[in-house]
Amino acid sequence: MDVKKALSRYIGLFPLVGILSTLFAYPLFYGVFLSLTDREGKFTFENYLKFFGNPSHSETIFVSLKIGLTVASLSTVLGIIIAVALVGSVTKAKGSVERLVLLPMTMGTLMGIQGTVGVLGDTGWLNRFLRDLGLRKEPIQFLYTDFAVIILLSIGATSFAYLMLSGILRGINPNIKVAALSLGANPWRVFWTITFPLIFPGVITVFVFNFVGAFGVYTTALVLGNPAKQTMAILAYDFAFRMNDWNMACAVSVVMIAIEAVILAILFRMMRWKQPV
Repeated sequence: MDVKKALSRYIGLFPLVGILSTLFAYPLFYGVFLSLTDREGKFTFENYLKFFGNPSHSETIFVSLKIGLTVASLSTVLGIIIAVALVGSVTKAKGSVERLVLLPMTMGTLMGIQGTVGVLGDTGWLNRFLRDLGLRKEPIQFLYTDFAVIILLSIGATSFAYLMLSGILRGINPNIKVAALSLGANPWRVFWTITFPLIFPGVITVFVFNFVGAFGVYTTALVLGNPAKQTMAILAYDFAFRMNDWNMACAVSVVMIAIEAVILAILFRMMRWKQPV
């Protein structure tokens, strides 16, 4: 009887488990299998040795990590600042500012790239502004650098961070902060001792989503990034579709997943450690 009750409790999950296994688990394990075989299907570690043994290949790890961690850190910090400022604001312009902050989420990647070129290009308004002020004679090379990629990705990621964190902040009982202020705590102390611990799980969640999105960036890095410094996603694409070496492409993808898994494990460990009782 207990077995029947247990099965009836979880039987509704079986279709979901089947769908997830088909769409995610099977491709993942098949990719791992391909990464451990050569083109003839023989078991080998050669793909991983080739990846880590080639400096131009292994360098993509650091390029992707730099972009991912920088974008996640910058967007999360900006998201916290904007969310705290707007949620606690009572000005009439609050709605307009909020819509402006969320606007980048409605733009596609190509529109964002076009806007970035218009701002940071050699003839973009930023370089023209610097020349008009007499600060520069030659344009600064903003495009085709990691800087341009980080800026564009951070704009969209900040919108997401604000959307997530503002909802969490609105769920905090305002009487808690009022009580702390009435006891003599300044706003800065209230934020660090009350507000931040309460939103910390949300901060980690935002950081995770933004890191994963930026770490696996392809289109933005391909168009705006440094051609001499590939990301891991670009390298995997090149192996798969330009060199027709799916085994190496899967090896690069598995390394990406492993790196993300380690970082996510550290972040979620931090979230449990910081979770208020």
